[in-house]
Amino acid sequence: MSLTYGVIVAAALFLLGACIVVTGKWESVIYKYNMKRRIICVWTLVFTGVGIAMACRFVPAGNPEYYFFSLIRSFIYMGMYYTWGRTICHGVIHKTTRRCLGMVSALLVFWIAVSTCKHLVFENDVAAVRYLWYAYYIPQIMIAVLGLDIALMAGRGETARPFRWRAALYGTGAALILLVLTNDLHQAVFSFPEEGAWTNFCGG
Repeated sequence: MSLTYGVIVAAALFLLGACIVVTGKWESVIYKYNMKRRIICVWTLVFTGVGIAMACRFVPAGNPEYYFFSLIRSFIYMGMYYTWGRTICHGVIHKTTRRCLGMVSALLVFWIAVSTCKHLVFENDVAAVRYLWYAYYIPQIMIAVLGLDIALMAGRGETARPFRWRAALYGTGAALILLVLTNDLHQAVFSFPEEGAWTNFCGG
């Protein structure tokens, strides 16, 4: 039980520290230190968060505290992705690239949130689990689209306009997402056996 409370306190302290960094209240303090100390501070937070999240995975599924520790793990990952997005956007000058990186960060947070709902909230609802599994492909497709957009914008000037075929790129991504979300109508993306119910274990 002491280990349980220790993990809870450590997770709370990590999340508090991440929130302080994200909101910028600690920014003036951090920038008083040299680059080496800032890097050490950031990586310490990262490894601490990952270590706490991995420790939460050792709680067995039958444990009454499994649900709580799973939420802690999810919130740690979401906080890290959000903090990464805010941090990296501060160092990008190009407006379009900065916006794309921010969207990548938001999609990663969305991905973890969908996974959390799938495995912890709607685990016994077959239809909801299936659509949440489909929703995985929203960040998967859009992160690939945004990555290509960022790659095409790399090396261009700060005032450079987006490339001509950008709308077609995002339109293709939106069409693929729509194809996945409407899979129950055509089963062109995934096909399911007729016998037996679709369960949470089918989609992973």
